[in-house]
Amino acid sequence: MVALREAQEETALNPFDVQLLGELPMQQARSGLRVKPIVGVIPPEVNLVAEPAEIDRIFYVPLQEFIQSPPHAYLVRFAEHDLYMPSFRFDNEIIWGMTARIMVTLLRRGLKCTVEWLGS
Repeated sequence: MVALREAQEETALNPFDVQLLGELPMQQARSGLRVKPIVGVIPPEVNLVAEPAEIDRIFYVPLQEFIQSPPHAYLVRFAEHDLYMPSFRFDNEIIWGMTARIMVTLLRRGLKCTVEWLGS
C-alpha cells in the first residue's frame, strides 16, 4: 500500500506496526496531485524518525485536542487570489493545507464531529 510505504520512507514506520482502520475520500492538492488518506493506529511505543530529505520534523497532537479545537481560517495567497484553508494551532505548530483538510474530513466523517470554519 502506497500510504504505508510513504510513511516508512518519511518516518521509518514499520508497516506491520500499523493497525489499519479505513480510508477517507480522495483529496486533491493545488498542484493537481490526488491523495487517498488512509487511517490507522500506531502504538505509542513506536519510535518515529524524521527522514530529513522527506520531512522537517515530527510532532504529536492527541486526537482529543483536534476534537476540542475548532480549526481557524488560514489565508493563503495563490495565483493572485486569497484562499482560506482550515488550520489547527497547537503549541508553536500550525497544521494547514491538505493535512488540515484531511483532519477536518476525519473529524467530520470518521468521528462524526461537528466542525465549522470560515471556509466550510
